Order: sequence, then C-alpha cells, then structure tokens
Amino acid sequence: SVKGVAVRFASAVQSQNLAVFTLILVGAMVLIGQTAYTAVRTRRREFGMLRAMGWPAGSVGWLVETEMILLGLAVGIAALPTGLALTHWLHVGSATWQWLAAVPLAVLVAAFAALVPAVTASRGLTIDVIRGGGRIQRSRLPASILGLGIRELLGAWRPEAALGIAAVTIGAALLGAVVLVEGAFRGQLDVTVLGTYLSAEVQPFHVVLAGLALAIGALAAAEVVTLSYLERQAGFAALRALGWSRFAIVQVVLGQALAFGVVGGLTGGLLVVAGGLLIGASLATVVLAGLGAVCAGLAATALAVLIPVMLAYRLSPANALRGE
Repeated sequence: SVKGVAVRFASAVQSQNLAVFTLILVGAMVLIGQTAYTAVRTRRREFGMLRAMGWPAGSVGWLVETEMILLGLAVGIAALPTGLALTHWLHVGSATWQWLAAVPLAVLVAAFAALVPAVTASRGLTIDVIRGGGRIQRSRLPASILGLGIRELLGAWRPEAALGIAAVTIGAALLGAVVLVEGAFRGQLDVTVLGTYLSAEVQPFHVVLAGLALAIGALAAAEVVTLSYLERQAGFAALRALGWSRFAIVQVVLGQALAFGVVGGLTGGLLVVAGGLLIGASLATVVLAGLGAVCAGLAATALAVLIPVMLAYRLSPANALRGE
C-alpha cells in the first residue's frame, strides 16, 4: 500500500478489462458487418429497382445505414433491462451512466459495422445491379470434394469468409491469451493476498468474455456456411439426383467449416505465441496457450456448423427441386 502496488495493479486490471471489452465489441462489429454485407448481397436486385425508380446512390447507402442504426437502437434498449438484472444478480455496483451507455454504444457499433455494406449497396451501375451475377470464367476441377467447398468459400463468399475468419481469430486469440496470462504468472503473484484477490475476481470474468468472443466468431462462421448451403441447396439437390451421396454433400459443408476453424485458429494461435514471446513467458506456457487457441477455434467452428451439416445430410432432392 505504501509503494502504491495495489493501486498500480488495480489500474492495470481496469485497462485490461477495457481492452477485452473493446475486443468483444470489435468481434460483435465484425459479426454485424458480415450480416449486413450478406443482406446487401441478397438485396442487390431490390436496390437496383430503387435506383431505376430515381433513388440516388447515396440514398440507397443511407437506407442500409438507417436500418442497421435502428437495429442497434433496438438491441441497446433490450440490453438495458438485461444489464440491470445481471448487476442485481451478481451484486455488482455500477453507476447509472454505465448501463445507460448501452444504447449509444450499441448504435455506434451498428453504425460503424454498416459503413462498408452501405457503400457496397450504393456502388455499381443500375443495370449491372439489376442484372446481378458476374462474368463467367473457366475454372479447373477441384482435386477433392473438400476442395470444392473451400474454393466456393474463397470465390463467391470471399468478403464474408474474411470477416468470419477475423471473428474466429479474435475469439481464439482472446481465449489463448487468458491461458497465457494465467500460466505466465502462476506462482509469482497468486501467493499474495492481492494476487489471490485478483485471481478470484479477474480470471473467471476474462474466461467468460473470451468464451463470448469465441461464440461470436463461431456464429459468424456458421452464418456464412449456412447461407452458402442454402444458396446452393437446389444445386446440391440436383447433384443428389445425379448420384451424389449424402456424405459427399456434407463434405462440401465440412470443407468450408474446416477453412474457418483452421485459418482462424492458427492465426489466433500465432498471435498468442507472439504475445507470449514478447512478455517473456516460458516455452511450455507459450506452446500450451497457442495450442489452446487453435483447439478453441476448431472446436467452436465444429459446434457452430452442426446445423448446416444436419441440413445437408437430410437434404431431400425432390423437395428441394420442387420449386425449380
């Protein structure tokens, strides 16, 4: 107390909490931006018709931005009673401005996340937007069915895939960082009264936040894989009618999920390893934290794609082709 150690540690913990909260919001912004970008992609013909009826390009962009701002406002209002209930249940005191900040914070996150989708919606010539599609190019046959799924993901769904991988990377890196910090300071700080207090108060909180970030990343990956499957459901049904097995269709979906888990998990693991080397942690701790980040990314993605995998396995060619 005399040397100000407790105050410095408390300030460091507050800064760390702020950094973790910021990363959580960044992950949420990535997920919202990915959802908005996918919605803009599926509504290109609608935007083209609005352009043909006289809407300026900027008005189409403002339409997307306004929709996302209203979504953020609704989420912020819904977060108010949730935050009050959690603070009462956990017996955590908070100032009035802290839980009131949920509304403007949600609006800001949604507004920033919609910037790129709004600009995308306002770009392009009117006739090109209405027509949709792109130039047909010659392509090579993939070496395997898994390669077919990955090639489709990196082609037609490239922006959404990049955002999904970024969300998985954030979640995996956060979870690995929690393991890294815990292993790096084991036996050095937690033998003191201050260290015991910090371990009891901070570690569970950070584990929950890291798990939340990983769940956001898994949702982003699942969204892309599910929408990619639904967009090509009729094509998969035609392949089933031509003799493809159920497992072959599932392999296409698994290939896309594998790309999310491997790339996102490895990137998060490399970030954790780099952070561990910077703080001078032991080699065993760095390796354990890096492997934890990779495994967390793979496990979260595997759980997230269970629904699209089940949909692909239960695909009925007759029902899917009935409306074609």
